Amino acid sequence: TGKLALEVAASNDRALGLYKSVGFVERSVNDYYRVTVG
Repeated sequence: TGKLALEVAASNDRALGLYKSVGFVERSVNDYYRVTVG
């Protein structure tokens, strides 16, 4: 099988549920934040 990287906000439960329902598997979680400059 092929590999695919998919980025979804960890807080987006609806999207996460959809992707998991069609077979996507969560392999890693990256925490990030935005910084407003100026």
